[in-house]
Amino acid sequence: MLDQIKQRDDEGSKNLLDDFRILTLSLLSGFSAEGFGLKFEADKVISRLFEMEKKNNEKVDELELMERIESVYFNIPQKIEALTIHHDIRFVFLIDDLDRCLPENTLKMLESIKLFLDIAGCAFVLAIDDDIVERGVEHHYKNYIKNEIHINNGEKQEENNKQTLTTIPITGSEYLEKMIQLPFALPVLHIDEIELFLEENYIEVFEIKKQTPIKDELIYEDTTTVDEPFLKLFAKIVPPIPRKMIRTIEVFKLKQKLIDIDKNDLLKLISLELFTPSLFRLTKQRFPKQNIFDILNGWIEDEKNESLYFFDNIEKVFIETAPHERRKKEYEDILNILKKEDISRVKFDLNVIFENKISKQSIEMYLHLSNKVTQKREAKPNKITPLSSTKLSELLKSLASESPKEWQIALNELEGGILSSKDVDKIINENINISNQWLQTITPHLDEDDFIKVVKSSKLLQGVKNG
Repeated sequence: MLDQIKQRDDEGSKNLLDDFRILTLSLLSGFSAEGFGLKFEADKVISRLFEMEKKNNEKVDELELMERIESVYFNIPQKIEALTIHHDIRFVFLIDDLDRCLPENTLKMLESIKLFLDIAGCAFVLAIDDDIVERGVEHHYKNYIKNEIHINNGEKQEENNKQTLTTIPITGSEYLEKMIQLPFALPVLHIDEIELFLEENYIEVFEIKKQTPIKDELIYEDTTTVDEPFLKLFAKIVPPIPRKMIRTIEVFKLKQKLIDIDKNDLLKLISLELFTPSLFRLTKQRFPKQNIFDILNGWIEDEKNESLYFFDNIEKVFIETAPHERRKKEYEDILNILKKEDISRVKFDLNVIFENKISKQSIEMYLHLSNKVTQKREAKPNKITPLSSTKLSELLKSLASESPKEWQIALNELEGGILSSKDVDKIINENINISNQWLQTITPHLDEDDFIKVVKSSKLLQGVKNG
């Protein structure tokens, strides 16, 4: 009966519950319940009643708490204002990473800040990118954009003198001007400051170890010096933003452990992949049939052109004189990417990358490491079946040696085939000392998953910080 009363949620059920409580207490006081026609054990009924009341009180407390939280949430400005007035408390809000928000969310955040601007004792420090606000404003007012036709030179009759301009009710700079009282633009890092930062924090990347003769050149001692040309190249290539510099350094340290190529080439290829991904993707798609890096290097070295950003000149000198339509289309694709990169938010000078040629071997090894292209073979390699115990034993013996020649001779027996995962697991279990050269030798005989497995089992990743 208590359950039936509990399930009802109206005023009548509450009254009935009260009546039932009175009835039970009367029973405990010695009154008879026979007149009601009920037969039950009073102590059990009382226990159930108290349990129901306890749960009901907990629910009421929970609802009251939620109402209080909701009240505070919707009245935060008033609560803060009361604290500043009555308790002489000052609030400083530090807001960063607005550039990681979607444009519309950036504007919503700024709109919410407006609620606090008139409150005494509140100050806001915003780390913000003007370009992000501009995009947010354009997105917010996209339904209010107007196309206005302006007449040049006052000659309305000439169609060529008409110019269409897109306008919005308010620009990003105007929007910020109404909010921010004291704007301050952080200065761009100078190249000397970048070099100092790199030397103080990542000197091991830029050190050169060599032996210096002492005592009439009969005894040599190990010394280290800074590779100044490489340090200056890094400072010129990587955008002067600490986060991007640190990320580039960490990627460089990792890939330098995995592939043995010229470090200048490695830095350039990493930078292209990180900061001009569209150009890097196009290179992967067309390599080795077409080496886009050689094309760009040729555009710079040509005496008729001095920069990859002289777009009109490139179009005139190279595209219009292309030998056939297909080559013309290929050049246009490259030029369109260069134009997009030129107006991107991250300033990245491609002239520094391509003023000197990147070797084809470096490009091949880098792309192969990224598992985006494979080494050119006459036929697609097949994954071979697990080797016999005898052949596997011979292979393991050769791979465990310290002779690169023995590694290559043993792997040549595979005739270009890919090792089975089962055999790769056995190689890993041998605890072979995996060096850069060893990994490069065996990589053509590994599929993507097994390559990752071998790298993880080695010590090549030790010392690389989490990016």
